[in-house]
Amino acid sequence: MDNFTYVVFNETGVKISKELKNLNKKCKIIHFSDDDYLLNNSIADVKINFDIVEHNSLWNVFNEFCYYKSILKDERVSSLVENIIKKEKRIIVINDFFELETNDLYEYVVRVLMKNKKEFKTVSCSPFSFMGMKRKKAFEEVNKRISVNDKNNLYFDCDDLRDETTKKICMEKIIELTQMILAKIAIDPAQNINLLIEKEKQKFRESYKNKIDSQLMIFIGGAGIKIHSKYRNRIALKALDIHDENSYMNENHNTLILKNNDTNYLDGYYKLGLKRYEDNKKELIEIIKKYKKITIVCGLGGSCGTAGLIYLSRLAKDLGVNCDAIISTPFKFEGERKYSDSQLALKEAQLNHCITINLDKFYNDIKKSKIVKGTCGTIFEEIDEIFCKYLDLYETKIINNEEIIMDDFDKEYNHFLEKNIRWKNMYAEIE
Repeated sequence: MDNFTYVVFNETGVKISKELKNLNKKCKIIHFSDDDYLLNNSIADVKINFDIVEHNSLWNVFNEFCYYKSILKDERVSSLVENIIKKEKRIIVINDFFELETNDLYEYVVRVLMKNKKEFKTVSCSPFSFMGMKRKKAFEEVNKRISVNDKNNLYFDCDDLRDETTKKICMEKIIELTQMILAKIAIDPAQNINLLIEKEKQKFRESYKNKIDSQLMIFIGGAGIKIHSKYRNRIALKALDIHDENSYMNENHNTLILKNNDTNYLDGYYKLGLKRYEDNKKELIEIIKKYKKITIVCGLGGSCGTAGLIYLSRLAKDLGVNCDAIISTPFKFEGERKYSDSQLALKEAQLNHCITINLDKFYNDIKKSKIVKGTCGTIFEEIDEIFCKYLDLYETKIINNEEIIMDDFDKEYNHFLEKNIRWKNMYAEIE
C-alpha cells in the first residue's frame, strides 16, 4: 500500500477514521474539527481543533453555513492548517459532502495543498439524491472551483449504491457502506472504483439476503394482484400471486391458480372460498413451510381475499410460520355481506400484525382533496397508492429488523393526506 497521510473532517471523519484503521492500522490520519466531543471520539493520530476564535463574534455573520468561511479567514486558523499540512509528503483528503458546512474545510485544505505544491489525491462522493439537490450542487461547485486533475480526483455517485433492495435498508447502514467504500478507495487509490462499488454492494445485499429470502409476500385476489402489479418494480422481498381465475394471471409474477373441485362454487361466498384453499392445501404447505414469515396483501369482501386471509394465516400458524397482513376492508355500499365477511375474517385470522386500510374512512378523508372529484377511477388510484406506501414502509421495517408499530403507519397515512391537501391548494391557485 502507498504511504499516504489521510485528512478527514468533523463527524464523518470519526467514522472514516475507524474504517481506515481497520484496513491499515499503521496509516496516519489527521482529523480537523471544531468539536471537542468529535475529536475525543476520533481514533485519528493527529487531532486539530481549529476552534480558536470566539464563537460569539462569528455567529453574527452565520448565514448559509458561512461560519466555517469566517473561521478560515482568521490568520491563526490558516497558519495552523498550513503548518500541519506542510509536514506531510503525500496526502489523501476524504469528504462525503453529506455536511454542507464541511465542504468549506475540504476546499480550504485542498487549496493549501495546491498552494504548497504537495502531492495529493482527493476521495469523495456525490451525495444521495434524497439528501437534496443543494448537496449535489455543492459537490459539483466545489469540484469545479478546485479543478483537481481527474487522475487525482477520485469520486463516485452515492446513488449508484441504491437499488430495489438496498434502498429499503435503513439510511444509517447505507451511509456506513458509503464511508467504508470511501476508506477502501483511499487505502488503494489505484483500484477500479466501479468494480469495488459493485463488489461491496453485492456483499451488502448478501448480508441481508437471509432476512429477505426468509420472507414471502402473498398477493391474493384481484385487489392483491393489482397492488402487486403497481408495486412490482419496488418490491425487495419474494412474492407470490394467488387467485382462482386465470384472467388475473400476470406472466411476470410467480403465480398459483387455485384448483376448483367444487362445481357449485359461488364467487363472493367466502365459505366456499375456504373449500377451494383446502383443495390446494398440499401445494400451499410446500410453499409456506420454506419461509419464516408470510405477509398477506389483499382486499377483503370477495371470496378469494377473505378466505385466503383466514385459511393461509391459520395454515401458517400450524406450520410455525409467522403471518402479517396488509389489507383493506370493503366500502359499506358494496353490501352488508361483504362488510360482515370482512369483519369475520379479521376476527378469525391468526395474525401477528394486521395493517388495515378502512376504505370508507379513506374515501371520506381523501375526497376533501381537489384531486379526487368523486370518480371511482380516481379514488381507486389513491387506494393503490396508499397500499404501496404501506408496503414500502413495511418492507423497510422487515429488512431492517425493526418493530412493526401501528403509529408509524398512521403517520404515513396522515402524511399522504397532507400531501393531497397541498396539491389541492396548488390546484386552487391555478384555477
